[in-house]
Amino acid sequence: MTVAGRRPRARCPFPLPPALVVAAALFAFPAAAVEIQGAEVVSNPGADKTYATGDAIEVAVSFDGPVYVTHSPSLTFTITFTFQVGPQQQSEQREMRFVDGGGTRRLLFRYRVQEDDQDTNGISFGTGAINGGTLTDGQGVDVPNALPEALSDDENHMVDAVAPEATAVTIVSDPGDDGIYAAGDHIDLEVSFDEEIVVSGAPELLISVGTLSRGAALLEVRPQRLTFRYIVQSGDLDDEDGISVQEDALRGGTIEDAVGNPAKRALTALAASANHKVDAIEPQVNGMEITSNAGDDDTYVAGDAIEVSVTFDEVVHVTTPCTTATPVDLQLLLSVGERTRAADLVGGSGTQALRFRYVVQAGDLDDDGISVGPTALQGGCLRDHAGNPSDRRVPSVPAQAAHKVNAGGTEPPLVTEVEIVSTPQAGATYATGEAIEVEVTFDKQVHVTGEPVLTLSIGAHSRDAAFATGSGTTRLEFRYVVQEGDLDEDGISIAPNALRGGVIEDSVGNAAVRTFRGLPADSGHGVRGIGSLQATLAIVSAPRSGDTYGLEEDIEVTVTFAGVVHVTGDPILELSIGGNTRTAMFTTGSGTRALRFRYTVQAGDLDEDGISIASGALREGEITSGSGGVVAVYFQALPAQPRHKVNGIVGPRVTAVRIVSQPASGDTYGPGEQIDLAVVFDAAVHVTGSPVLGVSLGPSTRSAEYLRGSGTDTLTFRYTVQEGDVDADGVSVAANALSGGAIAGASGDPASGIFAGLPAQPGHKVDAERPTVLAVWIASSPTADQTYRLGEAIEVAITFNDVVHVTGDPTLTLSVGGVSRAAGLVSGSGSDSLTFRYTVQQGELDEDGISIGANALSGGVIADINGNGVVLTFQGLPAQAGHKVDGTVTAVTGVAIVSGPAGNRTYLAGEAIDVAVTFGGVVHVRGEPVLAVLVGGGTRDAVLLSGSGTDTLTFRYVVREGDLDGDGVSIAANALSGGTIEDTAGNAVTRGFAALPADPAHRVDAVGPTVSGVRIVSTPEDDANYDTSETNEDEERLEEAVRVN
Repeated sequence: MTVAGRRPRARCPFPLPPALVVAAALFAFPAAAVEIQGAEVVSNPGADKTYATGDAIEVAVSFDGPVYVTHSPSLTFTITFTFQVGPQQQSEQREMRFVDGGGTRRLLFRYRVQEDDQDTNGISFGTGAINGGTLTDGQGVDVPNALPEALSDDENHMVDAVAPEATAVTIVSDPGDDGIYAAGDHIDLEVSFDEEIVVSGAPELLISVGTLSRGAALLEVRPQRLTFRYIVQSGDLDDEDGISVQEDALRGGTIEDAVGNPAKRALTALAASANHKVDAIEPQVNGMEITSNAGDDDTYVAGDAIEVSVTFDEVVHVTTPCTTATPVDLQLLLSVGERTRAADLVGGSGTQALRFRYVVQAGDLDDDGISVGPTALQGGCLRDHAGNPSDRRVPSVPAQAAHKVNAGGTEPPLVTEVEIVSTPQAGATYATGEAIEVEVTFDKQVHVTGEPVLTLSIGAHSRDAAFATGSGTTRLEFRYVVQEGDLDEDGISIAPNALRGGVIEDSVGNAAVRTFRGLPADSGHGVRGIGSLQATLAIVSAPRSGDTYGLEEDIEVTVTFAGVVHVTGDPILELSIGGNTRTAMFTTGSGTRALRFRYTVQAGDLDEDGISIASGALREGEITSGSGGVVAVYFQALPAQPRHKVNGIVGPRVTAVRIVSQPASGDTYGPGEQIDLAVVFDAAVHVTGSPVLGVSLGPSTRSAEYLRGSGTDTLTFRYTVQEGDVDADGVSVAANALSGGAIAGASGDPASGIFAGLPAQPGHKVDAERPTVLAVWIASSPTADQTYRLGEAIEVAITFNDVVHVTGDPTLTLSVGGVSRAAGLVSGSGSDSLTFRYTVQQGELDEDGISIGANALSGGVIADINGNGVVLTFQGLPAQAGHKVDGTVTAVTGVAIVSGPAGNRTYLAGEAIDVAVTFGGVVHVRGEPVLAVLVGGGTRDAVLLSGSGTDTLTFRYVVREGDLDGDGVSIAANALSGGTIEDTAGNAVTRGFAALPADPAHRVDAVGPTVSGVRIVSTPEDDANYDTSETNEDEERLEEAVRVN
């Protein structure tokens, strides 16, 4: 290219060399230096005019021409710190680093606010110079670097990077007088800060409940205070020290001050508080037993009471009603034939055993025995001391053959109770002329016509109590007046069904059913309508040999009076022989002062201390005095008589019973183990048939079968432990527990089955009861938003009713978004709680919350210390809304250049190249990610411009002097680096993407044209000298095409 210029022709007084002419043309007018025009803050702190931690303060310095930068210049500005105590202020300088604008008229400097920076008046600049680096113009001439004027405190650009700080954490809820939170109670805690805060997301506070961490959710936000609440879950337990809070317990969400400074979350740990304990372990039913006894033929009749005891593993309390949804009292439902009958609570609240009673009604019928189902406990409010509602599931009781019911028809009135309602005037004995009053209660109103009577048993005689009052009510009263000669030392009794005579019917004429159980003798209602005689006792016989009566020897006893007595009937005298009652029959003495009684020793009788006789041992028959009146006989008890022992045993005797086996491990037999017991005799015995030995295991009796020993003095019996057998204090054997078969000595004499028994043996316990699952719950808490992210651990705890030990690798199956996932065991072997863990994998999603199916535990071996395998049956856990899962990862879906050059498809120096990176969902950015852009042969960093909180991030690179790319900008694969980019769930995004090839629509040329040569193309008219007004023409050659304005 040629740029020509013409000058006026003039005569030069001397000729100039051509080179000197060119130099003069090129350098006759030197360029002026570039000057600073001014500086201004160009960043925007937002509506509050305040920069927070991490915000960028940017200042642009303007020049009157392009400026080129080498090295790293900086710009100094001032931040003034205002102290809270007193008016003192302190100023500190900060340096802004050069970041962009080289080769342009505007240089950009940036400072990123650091934690604890603060300037409430606004930043300021002095008139000092730009420090460091080198600023030059296009000719390489240094540019002056002094700012022309100072910038005073600018209230539009204040700084507050002092983070809020948590000052205290306190428990503000009240567990009640007992200081214990139960299931469903809320634990509220407050965290206080030293300045006002702004909260977004869902922060939570971790509290320590026993050995577990529980997440308390945000409940309320106040200017300087956050309130968190945790709802106590079933299975939570901290009954030793109380709940506590650790230093790092504040998690998740965003907590900032008004300008966006993240709060300092470190807390002063809250020590365990005994006033805030937790007990959310619900009481469990241990067992159920029918405690009443049926009458004849194991059958209850109308009016009989069926009583059932339900035992729990801890003390329970009953109140009624619990809520409006349970308006009835606590009842136990019994299956009586095809009907359901409600047994009412009659006692036990405040203990571990509740007692229920049902009175059989007319029409009740159950031929195979009453039964109880697993959901029999209904109504009322049943809780432990902490207020936890009890698990009402009871062990099913199948039909009980010993508890049948037959109450006949459905209409007639039934007797429900017979009771003596009178009281003797003195002591516990009615005298002659006193009235004995008995009340008979029916299940409905009855009417009486005629003269019904109730027969009383007074001593050996029957006496009729006449109807007195009560017709038209449910209670009839009968009365008997004691007569001379009536005598009953142990108290009145009433035989079953002793109501007769007259007519008793309901209002429609249905005759009352007069069946009822008898009333046993009651010592509080004795009768003495006669005189009494004092007597003395004496054993007047003597053993044939020594001091011991043998088999078939006679023992004779006399009862001696002060005067003559007469006997009618057959009186007896009861002897105590070895703790057993034996009857001595009256033989002679009527009409004398001494009555004689005789007992003949029977086989098996044994009394090594001597015979004794109780004070009331003379019974039956009648004894009258000389005056003819019936008398009561009184004498002092006869203690054991060592000169009158008894041994009626002829065959071998048992001398010892002992356990001769040993548990396989420790002191406890497990299921399938054999307990061997030896019964030792004083001589060899022979066995026929199949004798058994009763063995006591806890409350149950088991039969040990004969194993071996016939022909020796020791018989061995064996019992094989069955599943469910338990005896915590050791196996025992009751006295005289040998039965069945035949055991005899060498002479054929039967062996004695009498022995003292074997007390509980602590070295021979039994545990064949399999542990069961009490509770399943999720023990971990998500970091934020009630949602587990990729890589977070989900922990589930399973609590058992006994300590368990684990071998192998059991797993617990979780349902995560409908897909089964196996959680592996991480801890708990040797305790009553196992913890399983599962780590969230990429792509997993469960928006309703994790659930656990019923019976989802499998693999490995879980057993108690005695090897009893756990019963793996348990209820599932429904979807837990507080334990959602989001392991999905957002990825890059596209990369595109979204800017355009100002002209001719080429970016020049100072123009911006914008690149959009699009993701598969909304992303959030922290820090300063960069996108590497290939410009020519070099890599340039495009910095983030905008897009956090959307699905597209825009990056910008400003073209610099010297950049050149003739075929277009390109971007290498996976060129996104730095900073933190996360999806809305907090998962880091996948940054990989395919390369973007060179695009000719986005070329770059920031290299100015250069002169490659200069030559003179004109010729002077004469002598190589140009005269005035002559034109001098020269030609400049450039390396590329240019435009000239």
